[in-house]
Amino acid sequence: MKPLDHVIARPLDDGLVVARPGGHRLFVMNSSARFIWEKLASGIDDTKIPSLMADHYGIDIKQAESDFRKTVLGWQREGLAGPLGRRRHYAMARTRFSIDYPDEATEATIAPNFGHLEVAPPASPGANYQKEFTVARVNGQFALRADGIDLIASGTLDMVVERLSADVLMHCYQTVDWVMSIHAAAVAGDDACVLLPGASGAGKSTLAAFLLGRSRVRYMTDDIVVLERGSLAAIAMPGPLVLKSGSWRLLQPVLPALARRTVHRRNGEDVRFWAPDRSQVADAPRPIKAIVFPEHGDHAETTLTALSVLEGLNRLLSAPATISSPITTETVDRLMRWAHGVPFHAMRYGRLEDAAVAVEALLGA
Repeated sequence: MKPLDHVIARPLDDGLVVARPGGHRLFVMNSSARFIWEKLASGIDDTKIPSLMADHYGIDIKQAESDFRKTVLGWQREGLAGPLGRRRHYAMARTRFSIDYPDEATEATIAPNFGHLEVAPPASPGANYQKEFTVARVNGQFALRADGIDLIASGTLDMVVERLSADVLMHCYQTVDWVMSIHAAAVAGDDACVLLPGASGAGKSTLAAFLLGRSRVRYMTDDIVVLERGSLAAIAMPGPLVLKSGSWRLLQPVLPALARRTVHRRNGEDVRFWAPDRSQVADAPRPIKAIVFPEHGDHAETTLTALSVLEGLNRLLSAPATISSPITTETVDRLMRWAHGVPFHAMRYGRLEDAAVAVEALLGA
C-alpha cells in the first residue's frame, strides 16, 4: 500500500501537511505519521514499517504495529492512501480506469456490472490510470470518490452504484474526440453497427439486451453513441445495461441469470444492471449500417418502414442528439453527407424476438 500519487504533501517542521487536489480539507500529520507516510511513499513493504517505527522511536513492537494500523486506516478512510480492499482495472473507449472495493460483499455487488470491461493490471504496480474510483465505507455509510475527491455518500449502495455507472460513462465520454453524441443503444456485427435511438423508456435497452442474449451481435452501448470526428464511425461506450423491472420477464428466456442480479432503486424504480460477456463487447469503432427507431406496442407483426433523410435526421436530433461545438459549415456539410448515406427506419413490433430478427437481418448477423 502507498499514499495516493496525486495527493499534495508538504513538510511542516517535523510533521506534514497533506491535501487532496480539488478537495476542501487540509490534513496535518505529526512526526510519527510523517515517518509512516514517507516510508510508504518510498516503497518500503507495509509489514516492515512497524519494526522501523519501534527502532526509531524506541517503542514496543506491538505498540508500533497498533499505531501503524490505526494511522493507515485513518488515511484510507479519508481517501489519502490506497484502499483496504481490492482494486480492479477496466478499459472503455480507449480509456482506462480503476475501481477500488472496500470488502468482498461490496465487490460482489458492484464488480459484475463492469466485468465486461475488466482488463489486466498495468505492468507497473505504481502506474496511474486516467481515473481512479474508490468505493469506501465511512462512518456506517458508503462513499464514492474519484481521484481521492468525495463525490457522494449514502446509507445504501444504490446511489453509489448509480453515480459510479454515470461517472464512468461520463469520464470515458469526455476523453473521446466526437462530432455528434446520440441518445441511443447500439449493437454491432463484425464490420458495422445498427443504432437504436429513443427517449428514456422507449425500450432500447431491453431490445439491446435481448439481442445480446441471442449471442449473434456485439455490444456497443445501451445509452449513448458518439461519432468519431474523423471517420463518423460509432465509438463503443459499453457501460452496464440498466434494465427496469418491466423488462425482466421478457428477457428471462435469453438472460436467465438476470434474475440473480442485485435489485437497485434508480429514479424511484427497481432496476438490475447487466453486463454481457467480455467476448461480446465491440472494442473498435464501427461504421453505422442503419438507424432504427424502435416502437414497442401491441403490434401483431413487426414492420420496418423506411424514413426519408429529413424525417430520420429530425427524429435522430430529437432522441436527443448533440453536435460538438463550435458548429461550422464543414461540420454541417459532413453530417448532411453522412445522413444521406445511412438508411433510417421506423420499426413497430410486439414481440422482442421478431424485432431482434429484423435488426440481425440489417446487420447480416
